[in-house]
Amino acid sequence: MYDILKFIDSPDVREYHKDSRFTPAQECVLVAVSEKTTVEEKAETLRHILNHYKKEELRAETVSENGPFGILDVEQFLMEANLTLHIWEELLRARHEDSEKDVIYAANLTEKGFFANVLRDYCFFSSYNAAYHSLLRQKQEYLSDADLKEVKTYGKIYRITLNNQEYNHTDADEYRFDSEMRLVQVFGSMKRKPVEVEEDEIISTLESYGFYLPLPFQKGDIVKCESPFYETYYGVIPYGPDERAEELRKNNRTLYRSLDVYDKSSGRFYFTDDSNVLQLSLCSEEELPKEQEVLKKVREVRKGNLDFISFLCTSGVEIRRPTCE
Repeated sequence: MYDILKFIDSPDVREYHKDSRFTPAQECVLVAVSEKTTVEEKAETLRHILNHYKKEELRAETVSENGPFGILDVEQFLMEANLTLHIWEELLRARHEDSEKDVIYAANLTEKGFFANVLRDYCFFSSYNAAYHSLLRQKQEYLSDADLKEVKTYGKIYRITLNNQEYNHTDADEYRFDSEMRLVQVFGSMKRKPVEVEEDEIISTLESYGFYLPLPFQKGDIVKCESPFYETYYGVIPYGPDERAEELRKNNRTLYRSLDVYDKSSGRFYFTDDSNVLQLSLCSEEELPKEQEVLKKVREVRKGNLDFISFLCTSGVEIRRPTCE
């Protein structure tokens, strides 16, 4: 038996749903999108769910791909759920195929919130084990340094097929490790797409699925959004749990919500559309960084204790909506 709550990364959301019942399809999605459980745990649990429930018991109509998509039929959900499991199992197995020809591994360990975007950021190896042990050595350097041992890091290994004439030259399998060097995410290359699928047909994996998930937060609550890979950011819940519940349940079948956010680098205030609800938890007064204290005024506006004009006069920040570039 499995505990589906362990796949809800946020402690506050997990506690709120300790007595909730999820459909099997929703459980599959929760397993897939977790960033704080290992890929081995996720594969074992997803395999159990898919083997345990009959097709008609999955309730595929209770989930959808993130975005403005229609309800999926059970056949498509099953195909993409099985593809997800297949990719996880293949990539776990591929770690031990060091004798495979025409494959190299690129590895990088960096601090949480930073990104390795250029070739010189990576070291290259002939086997997964060599790449992984390189990450372990780099991690040990952090742990051995009194000034760096508390710094959160994450690692990546890309499995790259050489002489690849079929797919884009940047296409590769990807392994992601959290700060404890646990393998918590894998993503397959284009060659992992089933052969029976048309070349231009879009096939998703469960990482791109979502469903409406009620949250424990109240209008005006200050929350933090934490990920093993990205810098923690802070925001204010713009509406209460009942204000848009029906709208979100019908039209926003995703695991993302909006937050009021202050960007300390630009000194501007804006709102997000893509804050992952499974990464949100309440932020205490002590946890809120000094440069984010303007959010306390935003909180008062959202709670109705401060009018918007007074906020503009006292905050000194610029209000804007993000634009697509």
